[in-house]
Amino acid sequence: MHRLERPRTPRAYTESRAAFVKDYPPAAGRPTESERWEAWTNECQEASAVLDCLQKNQYGLCAFCEIPLSETNRQIEHFVPKSLTTTTQDWTINFENYTLACKGNENRHSLWYSDDPSHKANICCGHKKDQTDPRGKICNPYELPPYPVVREDIRPDGLFFVPDAAACRKAGIAPELVASTLDHLGLNCPNLARRRMNVWRKLMQDVEAVLAKPQEIQQEELTELAADQLEPLNGKLQSFYTTRLLCLAADMPQLIQG
Repeated sequence: MHRLERPRTPRAYTESRAAFVKDYPPAAGRPTESERWEAWTNECQEASAVLDCLQKNQYGLCAFCEIPLSETNRQIEHFVPKSLTTTTQDWTINFENYTLACKGNENRHSLWYSDDPSHKANICCGHKKDQTDPRGKICNPYELPPYPVVREDIRPDGLFFVPDAAACRKAGIAPELVASTLDHLGLNCPNLARRRMNVWRKLMQDVEAVLAKPQEIQQEELTELAADQLEPLNGKLQSFYTTRLLCLAADMPQLIQG
Protein backbone atom coordinates (compact mmCIF):
# COMPACT_ATOMS: atom_id res chain seq x y z
CA MET A 1 0.00 0.00 0.00
CA HIS A 2 1.32 3.41 -0.96
CA ARG A 3 0.13 6.97 -0.73
CA LEU A 4 -2.80 8.00 -2.90
CA GLU A 5 -3.41 11.58 -3.88
CA ARG A 6 -6.96 12.49 -2.99
CA PRO A 7 -8.90 13.11 -6.21
CA ARG A 8 -11.13 16.12 -6.70
CA THR A 9 -14.81 15.32 -6.15
CA PRO A 10 -16.52 15.30 -9.55
CA ARG A 11 -18.96 18.18 -9.89
CA ALA A 12 -21.66 15.90 -11.26
CA TYR A 13 -21.30 13.68 -8.20
CA THR A 14 -21.78 16.61 -5.82
CA GLU A 15 -24.92 17.77 -7.61
CA SER A 16 -26.38 14.28 -7.88
CA ARG A 17 -25.59 13.47 -4.25
CA ALA A 18 -27.54 16.47 -2.98
CA ALA A 19 -30.68 15.29 -4.77
CA PHE A 20 -30.18 11.65 -3.77
CA VAL A 21 -29.77 12.35 -0.05
CA LYS A 22 -33.09 14.19 0.02
CA ASP A 23 -34.83 11.02 -1.10
CA TYR A 24 -32.58 8.66 0.81
CA PRO A 25 -31.47 10.31 4.08
CA PRO A 26 -28.61 8.62 5.97
CA ALA A 27 -29.24 6.23 8.86
CA ALA A 28 -33.00 6.32 8.41
CA GLY A 29 -33.39 2.66 9.34
CA ARG A 30 -35.19 1.84 6.13
CA PRO A 31 -33.65 1.67 3.70
CA THR A 32 -30.53 0.25 5.32
CA GLU A 33 -27.15 1.66 4.35
CA SER A 34 -26.53 -1.32 2.07
CA GLU A 35 -29.86 -0.63 0.39
CA ARG A 36 -29.03 3.07 0.10
CA TRP A 37 -25.76 2.17 -1.61
CA GLU A 38 -27.52 -0.23 -3.96
CA ALA A 39 -30.05 2.46 -4.80
CA TRP A 40 -27.25 4.92 -5.51
CA THR A 41 -25.37 2.55 -7.80
CA ASN A 42 -28.57 1.59 -9.64
CA GLU A 43 -30.19 5.01 -9.98
CA CYS A 44 -27.29 7.42 -10.45
CA GLN A 45 -25.14 7.43 -13.56
CA GLU A 46 -22.47 9.23 -11.53
CA ALA A 47 -21.76 5.96 -9.70
CA SER A 48 -19.98 4.59 -12.77
CA ALA A 49 -18.16 7.90 -13.17
CA VAL A 50 -16.80 7.45 -9.64
CA LEU A 51 -15.37 4.07 -10.64
CA ASP A 52 -13.61 5.60 -13.61
CA CYS A 53 -12.32 8.53 -11.54
CA LEU A 54 -10.84 6.26 -8.87
CA GLN A 55 -9.39 3.85 -11.43
CA LYS A 56 -7.59 6.73 -13.13
CA ASN A 57 -6.47 8.28 -9.83
CA GLN A 58 -4.98 4.98 -8.62
CA TYR A 59 -3.33 4.24 -11.96
CA GLY A 60 -5.22 0.98 -12.23
CA LEU A 61 -4.00 -0.60 -8.98
CA CYS A 62 -5.85 -1.78 -5.89
CA ALA A 63 -5.52 0.84 -3.15
CA PHE A 64 -4.27 -1.80 -0.72
CA CYS A 65 -2.49 -4.81 -2.26
CA GLU A 66 -1.48 -3.07 -5.54
CA ILE A 67 -2.59 -5.75 -8.00
CA PRO A 68 -4.06 -4.53 -11.31
CA LEU A 69 -7.79 -3.90 -11.21
CA SER A 70 -10.18 -5.11 -13.88
CA GLU A 71 -13.87 -4.61 -14.54
CA THR A 72 -14.58 -7.99 -12.95
CA ASN A 73 -12.19 -7.60 -10.03
CA ARG A 74 -12.76 -4.15 -8.57
CA GLN A 75 -15.18 -2.47 -6.21
CA ILE A 76 -15.62 0.85 -4.51
CA GLU A 77 -14.32 0.36 -1.00
CA HIS A 78 -15.78 2.42 1.81
CA PHE A 79 -12.77 3.05 4.04
CA VAL A 80 -15.11 3.63 6.99
CA PRO A 81 -17.85 0.99 6.57
CA LYS A 82 -21.31 2.03 5.44
CA SER A 83 -22.74 0.46 8.59
CA LEU A 84 -21.20 3.22 10.71
CA THR A 85 -23.24 5.94 8.99
CA THR A 86 -25.28 8.14 11.33
CA THR A 87 -27.80 10.90 10.77
CA THR A 88 -24.96 13.43 11.05
CA GLN A 89 -22.14 11.51 9.32
CA ASP A 90 -22.85 9.84 5.99
CA TRP A 91 -20.09 7.37 5.21
CA THR A 92 -22.14 5.67 2.47
CA ILE A 93 -22.65 8.45 -0.07
CA ASN A 94 -19.36 10.19 0.61
CA PHE A 95 -16.76 10.54 -2.13
CA GLU A 96 -13.94 11.25 0.32
CA ASN A 97 -14.57 7.86 1.94
CA TYR A 98 -13.99 5.92 -1.29
CA THR A 99 -11.04 4.01 -2.62
CA LEU A 100 -11.02 1.40 -5.36
CA ALA A 101 -9.95 -2.06 -4.30
CA CYS A 102 -9.81 -5.59 -5.61
CA LYS A 103 -12.32 -8.13 -4.36
CA GLY A 104 -9.75 -9.55 -1.98
CA ASN A 105 -9.71 -13.16 -3.23
CA GLU A 106 -13.49 -13.24 -3.30
CA ASN A 107 -13.01 -14.11 -6.96
CA ARG A 108 -11.29 -17.45 -6.47
CA HIS A 109 -10.68 -17.96 -10.18
CA SER A 110 -8.64 -14.80 -10.58
CA LEU A 111 -5.17 -15.44 -11.99
CA TRP A 112 -3.76 -13.51 -9.03
CA TYR A 113 -4.89 -16.08 -6.47
CA SER A 114 -4.91 -19.79 -5.80
CA ASP A 115 -6.17 -22.06 -3.03
CA ASP A 116 -2.67 -22.68 -1.67
CA PRO A 117 -2.57 -22.93 1.29
CA SER A 118 -6.27 -22.13 1.65
CA HIS A 119 -8.87 -19.74 0.37
CA LYS A 120 -9.46 -18.29 3.83
CA ALA A 121 -5.77 -17.62 4.42
CA ASN A 122 -5.55 -15.58 1.22
CA ILE A 123 -8.46 -13.21 1.79
CA CYS A 124 -7.21 -9.64 1.77
CA CYS A 125 -8.00 -5.95 1.26
CA GLY A 126 -11.58 -4.75 1.75
CA HIS A 127 -12.92 -8.30 1.85
CA LYS A 128 -10.60 -8.94 4.80
CA LYS A 129 -11.32 -5.59 6.47
CA ASP A 130 -15.07 -6.16 6.20
CA GLN A 131 -16.96 -4.10 8.83
CA THR A 132 -13.90 -3.16 10.90
CA ASP A 133 -13.85 0.49 11.95
CA PRO A 134 -10.45 1.46 10.53
CA ARG A 135 -9.89 4.50 12.71
CA GLY A 136 -6.84 3.83 14.86
CA LYS A 137 -6.40 0.41 13.27
CA ILE A 138 -5.76 0.89 9.54
CA CYS A 139 -3.74 3.57 7.75
CA ASN A 140 -5.78 5.58 5.29
CA PRO A 141 -3.89 5.46 1.97
CA TYR A 142 -4.81 9.11 1.37
CA GLU A 143 -2.96 10.04 4.57
CA LEU A 144 0.27 8.11 4.07
CA PRO A 145 3.57 9.95 3.47
CA PRO A 146 5.10 9.99 -0.03
CA TYR A 147 7.65 7.37 1.00
CA PRO A 148 7.09 3.77 2.20
CA VAL A 149 6.47 3.15 5.90
CA VAL A 150 7.21 -0.56 5.37
CA ARG A 151 10.34 -2.47 4.48
CA GLU A 152 10.80 -5.85 2.89
CA ASP A 153 11.30 -8.99 4.97
CA ILE A 154 12.45 -11.74 2.62
CA ARG A 155 11.71 -15.25 3.81
CA PRO A 156 11.77 -18.68 2.11
CA ASP A 157 8.02 -18.49 1.48
CA GLY A 158 7.85 -14.97 0.10
CA LEU A 159 8.40 -11.26 0.55
CA PHE A 160 6.58 -9.89 3.57
CA PHE A 161 6.09 -6.29 4.63
CA VAL A 162 6.99 -5.15 8.15
CA PRO A 163 6.91 -1.63 9.62
CA ASP A 164 9.96 0.51 8.90
CA ALA A 165 10.55 2.08 12.31
CA ALA A 166 12.66 4.95 11.00
CA ALA A 167 10.21 5.84 8.24
CA CYS A 168 7.33 5.62 10.71
CA ARG A 169 9.05 8.03 13.08
CA LYS A 170 9.70 10.42 10.20
CA ALA A 171 6.03 10.29 9.19
CA GLY A 172 4.70 10.52 12.73
CA ILE A 173 2.93 7.17 12.35
CA ALA A 174 3.16 4.52 15.06
CA PRO A 175 4.80 1.30 13.79
CA GLU A 176 2.03 -0.54 15.64
CA LEU A 177 -0.54 1.13 13.38
CA VAL A 178 1.35 0.01 10.29
CA ALA A 179 1.54 -3.56 11.65
CA SER A 180 -2.18 -3.43 12.43
CA THR A 181 -2.86 -2.23 8.88
CA LEU A 182 -0.96 -5.13 7.36
CA ASP A 183 -2.87 -7.54 9.58
CA HIS A 184 -6.39 -6.12 9.10
CA LEU A 185 -5.96 -5.95 5.32
CA GLY A 186 -4.26 -9.33 4.96
CA LEU A 187 -1.39 -7.78 3.04
CA ASN A 188 1.01 -10.53 4.08
CA CYS A 189 -1.23 -13.35 2.93
CA PRO A 190 0.64 -16.22 1.22
CA ASN A 191 -0.38 -15.39 -2.34
CA LEU A 192 0.61 -11.75 -2.09
CA ALA A 193 3.92 -12.56 -0.37
CA ARG A 194 4.76 -15.11 -3.05
CA ARG A 195 3.92 -12.81 -5.95
CA ARG A 196 5.82 -9.90 -4.45
CA MET A 197 8.84 -12.20 -4.15
CA ASN A 198 8.59 -13.07 -7.84
CA VAL A 199 8.55 -9.38 -8.75
CA TRP A 200 11.52 -8.69 -6.47
CA ARG A 201 13.64 -11.51 -7.93
CA LYS A 202 12.97 -10.48 -11.52
CA LEU A 203 13.78 -6.85 -10.78
CA MET A 204 16.97 -7.79 -8.91
CA GLN A 205 18.09 -9.64 -12.03
CA ASP A 206 17.48 -6.50 -14.07
CA VAL A 207 19.43 -4.37 -11.58
CA GLU A 208 22.34 -6.84 -11.53
CA ALA A 209 22.43 -6.76 -15.34
CA VAL A 210 22.77 -2.98 -15.23
CA LEU A 211 25.50 -3.11 -12.56
CA ALA A 212 27.47 -5.54 -14.72
CA LYS A 213 27.83 -2.84 -17.38
CA PRO A 214 30.55 -0.18 -17.47
CA GLN A 215 30.30 2.12 -14.47
CA GLU A 216 29.97 5.29 -16.54
CA ILE A 217 26.57 4.20 -17.92
CA GLN A 218 25.16 2.53 -14.82
CA GLN A 219 23.45 5.59 -13.34
CA GLU A 220 21.72 6.47 -16.58
CA GLU A 221 20.48 2.93 -17.07
CA LEU A 222 19.33 2.63 -13.46
CA THR A 223 17.34 5.83 -13.95
CA GLU A 224 15.75 4.39 -17.09
CA LEU A 225 14.97 1.16 -15.26
CA ALA A 226 13.34 3.08 -12.41
CA ALA A 227 11.21 5.03 -14.87
CA ASP A 228 10.08 1.81 -16.55
CA GLN A 229 9.16 0.26 -13.20
CA LEU A 230 7.66 3.19 -11.32
CA GLU A 231 6.16 5.63 -13.80
CA PRO A 232 2.70 5.14 -15.32
CA LEU A 233 2.43 3.86 -18.87
CA ASN A 234 -0.84 4.64 -20.62
CA GLY A 235 -2.25 5.72 -17.27
CA LYS A 236 -1.35 2.51 -15.44
CA LEU A 237 1.32 1.51 -12.94
CA GLN A 238 2.86 -1.93 -12.82
CA SER A 239 1.64 -4.30 -10.11
CA PHE A 240 3.18 -4.25 -6.62
CA TYR A 241 4.44 -0.69 -6.90
CA THR A 242 5.81 -0.57 -3.33
CA THR A 243 7.81 -3.76 -3.85
CA ARG A 244 9.42 -2.32 -6.96
CA LEU A 245 10.15 0.95 -5.17
CA LEU A 246 11.83 -0.77 -2.22
CA CYS A 247 13.87 -3.00 -4.51
CA LEU A 248 15.25 -0.10 -6.53
CA ALA A 249 15.85 2.06 -3.44
CA ALA A 250 18.87 -0.05 -2.46
CA ASP A 251 20.76 1.37 -5.45
CA MET A 252 18.78 4.60 -5.81
CA PRO A 253 17.98 5.72 -2.23
CA GLN A 254 16.73 9.09 -3.47
CA LEU A 255 13.56 7.31 -4.62
CA ILE A 256 12.26 7.04 -1.05
CA GLN A 257 13.57 10.19 0.57
CA GLY A 258 10.14 11.84 0.31
